[in-house]
Amino acid sequence: MMKGVNMMGRFLALSFIGIGCLSSFVVAEYRSSQTYASLPGSSTSRNSSSNTAGQCSSEPVPDTSSLIVAVENVTNRLLCEGQTNSSLGQEQLRLVQTLLQSTLSVLVKLDPSQQLSDLVALFGALETLTPDNLQNTDFVQTWVNIRFLPLLPYLSKGFMIHLSQINFTCAGYQEIIMGLSKQFGFIKTEKQMIIYTNFIYGFLSRTNNTDPGCITGTMGSKDWLQKNFGQFVVYARLEDLQKINVNFSSVSCFSLNL
Repeated sequence: MMKGVNMMGRFLALSFIGIGCLSSFVVAEYRSSQTYASLPGSSTSRNSSSNTAGQCSSEPVPDTSSLIVAVENVTNRLLCEGQTNSSLGQEQLRLVQTLLQSTLSVLVKLDPSQQLSDLVALFGALETLTPDNLQNTDFVQTWVNIRFLPLLPYLSKGFMIHLSQINFTCAGYQEIIMGLSKQFGFIKTEKQMIIYTNFIYGFLSRTNNTDPGCITGTMGSKDWLQKNFGQFVVYARLEDLQKINVNFSSVSCFSLNL
C-alpha cells in the first residue's frame, strides 16, 4: 500500500495548485520530463515551481496523459485492495475521492476544450466492472467511492442509462444509492433528476433482474424506499413506485424521514 500512499501524496500537491499559475507550472513540468517522476510533488517539480512563480502563461499544456496514467495506477491499486476485502478505511476512501475530484478539476482547467465524455472514458469507470466483481459488495463499495462519485459532475444521461443496464446485485445497487445519497446536497437539481430517471428508475424497473425492484430482504414499504431510493425518493411518483413494487403502500411511508 506504500506505493499508493506515495502516489496520493504527490497528487495532492498537484490537485490544490489550480488557484494560481496552474497552467504555466504544469507546462514547465511536462517540458522537463514526460514521465511520472516529473509530476508536482517530486523534488524536480518543487525546484522548477520556484522558477515559474508569478509568471502565469496561457500557453496550452502539451500532454496530460502521464497524469491520467498515474491516477489510474492509484485507483486500480485501491480497487484491488477493495476486491480482496483489505482494510481500506473510510478516511482513506474520502482522501482518494477528494484527490480524484481535484485531479479532474485540474484536467478540465488545463484543457477546457476537452469533451467531458472523453474525460470520463479516460478513467474507464465502467470497464473495471466485471461479472465476477459485480458479485463482490466490498468491491462495489470501493468502486462507488473511487470510480463513480468523483466523476459524478461529468457523467451524462447516456452513462446513467448504461449504468442501469449493468447486472449489479441488489446489495451492490444499494451501495451506489447510499453513496449518491451522501452526496445529494452537492448534486445539482438537473443532475439529480437525470440520476433518478435514467439510473434509479431504470434499474429498479428492469424485469430481467434476479430480484426485480430489489424487494427481497426489505421490511415493508418504508425500508424498501430507504434502501433503493435514498434521498432521491423526492423524485419518485406514486405510479412509479407502484409499478416497481405492486405491494407498495404509501400510507406506511407518510412519516418517512430519509
